[in-house]
Amino acid sequence: MTGVAILLSRKVRAIPATVWVLAIATIVTTPISPVAGVIADLVQNLNVLLIGLPQLALVGMTMGRDREAFSQLSWKIVVAAALTFTTTIVASATLAELFIHL
Repeated sequence: MTGVAILLSRKVRAIPATVWVLAIATIVTTPISPVAGVIADLVQNLNVLLIGLPQLALVGMTMGRDREAFSQLSWKIVVAAALTFTTTIVASATLAELFIHL
């Protein structure tokens, strides 16, 4: 998948490879895909935390590359990020509790 995403990102330069990976992964894991079951079996034992941490590091490195743009952001971006993270966690926990008790 990653190789295909890199090739696609070279053909369509406006869309980064990470977006192509997400799009391809979403398409091949939908229930209508003939390979969805195989992929689900391959990744069912992966720890989501171990996959998510490198992604966060990649985002951090990407932000670090453009220090000038990052330094122009005001303190309000910190508040917006904190609210976004908090809302995401609270909404996820609420939905999880809702579905656990159904």
